[in-house]
Amino acid sequence: MHAISILCLLLSSPGASELPLAAAHAERAAYAHGSSENDDTDAAGCRTMSGADSIWLVSSRHVGCGCGQPTCWDDFYFQRYTPDSEWRCADAEQWAASGQTAAMTLVYVHGNRIEPDEAAQRGLSAWHALSYDCGDIPRVRFVIWSWPSSKIHGPRPRRDAQVKAARTDCESCLLAQFVAGVDPRTSLSLLGYSFGARIVSGALHLTAGGQLHGFRLADADIRRDNTIRVALLAAAMDNSWWRPGSCHDQALAAVDQLLLLYNTCDPVLRLYPKLDRHHPASALGYTGFPWPAALIDNAWRVEQANVCCQIGKTHDERAYSGCPLVMARVRAVLLGLPQPASGRHTSPEVLSEANRSAMRTEDVALHARCASDD
Repeated sequence: MHAISILCLLLSSPGASELPLAAAHAERAAYAHGSSENDDTDAAGCRTMSGADSIWLVSSRHVGCGCGQPTCWDDFYFQRYTPDSEWRCADAEQWAASGQTAAMTLVYVHGNRIEPDEAAQRGLSAWHALSYDCGDIPRVRFVIWSWPSSKIHGPRPRRDAQVKAARTDCESCLLAQFVAGVDPRTSLSLLGYSFGARIVSGALHLTAGGQLHGFRLADADIRRDNTIRVALLAAAMDNSWWRPGSCHDQALAAVDQLLLLYNTCDPVLRLYPKLDRHHPASALGYTGFPWPAALIDNAWRVEQANVCCQIGKTHDERAYSGCPLVMARVRAVLLGLPQPASGRHTSPEVLSEANRSAMRTEDVALHARCASDD
């Protein structure tokens, strides 16, 4: 496949390996033969609608750039998922009322080249992967953030990625304004994949008082610092953006705990520097954080893991949601559960100057070994 074509598939690649997904289907089928003692889980161990407070789809696909002017909840399009597995239209008033019974709001942001209907499907898949075998968590309001990421057809596929990259700043402004209305007394968690991780990062930056293109959040101080739990998967954003003086340098101030899963085998993120040839940079989802000293006193809040051996040579989100080891880590961080036991190469490591050099050395060896396992 041509390098430019690979670059633009910033969420899913048509030629991506289906092995992780097939394995996930087989494992879920095996789980389905068992039973659950928890009334809030189904036979496969997945938390049901009676266990979750609600599942919502919030669309910004029709909204202009959020960095231009303030927006409110009425500007978004709301749908609610019913226990009958149907999507029903809703409004901002119903959304606001749903927060009265939810102890936690969890927002999922998808990546590029996702159509509106597919956004709902990806979001439900993410929820099932997150809610597997965790009936004891508080009532959750799960939000699928649907942003304008439909494929742009044309002779220059790289243009698609560039247009969507530009849109992510607008989406960060919209997402930041949206979550600013969430009751600060309740827990808030954010999950972003690929360009979705880039959107989440920008929203965190604004939430902590930063600015994007001259836009500042009017209610930036409504939520206390270091209270948002975050997971970034295959992040399609520059790996330097959280450094002091860079684009999203205030983001960490909003974070309680961050899990970064990067993949040194990702064939799409490997070509991320070609996205902006005037200012080439490596993708955070490809390298991880290479500069722990710049995080100063908050480095202990950041954990990262190279999932090359678990995910393989693909940028397909389904490889992540279909991997039990990976989702166990994501679930623990976002839902505030105890960290699961895992093997050496799947354990996230707290960043520090003492272990960073060893981590990079291990990454090189791990990448060489995993890349050759075909």
